[in-house]
Amino acid sequence: MKNAYKVSAVIVTYNRISWLEKVYASLLTQSYPIDKIVIVDNCSTDETESWTEQFEDSNKVLIHRTQENLGGAGGFSKGIEIAMSYGSDFVWIMDDDCLARPAALEKLVYSWDWFKGNREWTPGFLCSLVKFQDTDDICEMNIPQTVWDWPRHVNEDFPGILVKSCSFGSALVPAEKIRPVGLPHSDYFIWFADAEYTKRLSKEYPGLLVLDSVVEHHTPVNRGVNFSDVNDANLWKFKYGARNEASYRYHTDGKMSWKDFAVSVNRQMHEGKVSLENRLKVNEAMLRGIKFNPKIKYI
Repeated sequence: MKNAYKVSAVIVTYNRISWLEKVYASLLTQSYPIDKIVIVDNCSTDETESWTEQFEDSNKVLIHRTQENLGGAGGFSKGIEIAMSYGSDFVWIMDDDCLARPAALEKLVYSWDWFKGNREWTPGFLCSLVKFQDTDDICEMNIPQTVWDWPRHVNEDFPGILVKSCSFGSALVPAEKIRPVGLPHSDYFIWFADAEYTKRLSKEYPGLLVLDSVVEHHTPVNRGVNFSDVNDANLWKFKYGARNEASYRYHTDGKMSWKDFAVSVNRQMHEGKVSLENRLKVNEAMLRGIKFNPKIKYI
């Protein structure tokens, strides 16, 4: 495989300078060259700004410091927009606590080439297998949603599974797919922006989970999103998640999907013995999702 594609990596960070340094270092070890590294600093208050000053005259590392915290959704939307302005063929979206193993990008690009040469269609996006920290365990919060015929293309030369959505732990998005579907919803702020965006990208053709492209997510605990975990400290995040997914379900999948989501969320909160006050606030957020319907921004 020739290094024929221009790949821009996009990292969104907020007050995690120690991890940002490690993520940046992991990008430098990639066996497939990265053309641009776009770092969106979401108005951090730690040492992030001073660390990024070393790249002021760099043509490879591009720093965008926001005037306010735009959340992951707004940060990725801005970062993708910047990457696309430099004529990137692919945008590699990454969390600021995910470390890419050296062949991660090469395997994603190889998989794109394989499909282009062996199939009549190309994936809407490609994503890596996300491990929990440096273990062999799969990271539960980063498990993609498969399509019904997920093993259709699995063979000895190609360890890929068809999926309809993934997280932004490590997602490679072709520029030719970004142009017609637009950018992630910046109004989501955090939570579900990755799922909504990759679902949008995979409407025409599914995405692809590339099993030999591996990144490590250094989240503190290995647990997926579950509304049984709602408490006073994390309520603000769950309210965003409830509103955003409720909005997607109501406006994309219909009223019954919204209802099914509401029933599931309330069952989880009941099982987790979440306080009545917090249950009411999460339900209010789901109701707000009915009117909340952000418009797509196109490049």
